[in-house]
Parts: sequence; structure tokens; C-alpha cells
Amino acid sequence: MVRQSIFEKRKGGQFIFEDDDLMEVQCMEHDAESVMNRLENKVSKSLVFMLNQQLLGFTSRMQQELAMDMVDYVCDDVMRMTGCPSADYVLETCYAWIDDEIH
Repeated sequence: MVRQSIFEKRKGGQFIFEDDDLMEVQCMEHDAESVMNRLENKVSKSLVFMLNQQLLGFTSRMQQELAMDMVDYVCDDVMRMTGCPSADYVLETCYAWIDDEIH
């Protein structure tokens, strides 16, 4: 695990490592989920799942924006960015996954 090895180097092998599972507190915003449902017949179920997972951890407004951007890419070949580096990194990754499957 990368985080653990970095921590070992910093603390000389003496460290406390906590790995919290925050997936339980993450949820997809309802409107974003509705938008993402438009992908169900256009890409595989496994890709829809992976794309949905990328929305977790973002605010509800950003989830909606990312969902609309992904749907626009799949349906209309329109590639959009948000101007937010972390969200744009996720979009670039999702666009690459989509390209691998359908383009």
C-alpha cells in the first residue's frame, strides 16, 4: 500500500496507520443518478457502475455536472471540463474508459 510505505519512511517504521472505509457515508445525489441512468442502454453495466463510483465524494452540484458531462460525451461526443482540477481529472479518466468501450 503506497500510503503505508510513505508513512513508514516518514516515521522511521514507528507509525499508527488507520484505514477508514468512508464508502458507507458516500452517496450519489438523486438528480445525478437520474442523469446517469440515461447511460444504461448505451454502455455496459460494469462501466456504468465504474462511472457512478467516480461521482462519490463530490458535492451534489458537482455530481450533477459530472453526470451531465459524461452523458453528453456518450450521446453527443461533446467533451466538457469543469475548471476544477480534481473533477476534470475524473472526467478525463471516465472519457478514456468510455472511449475504450464505445469509440
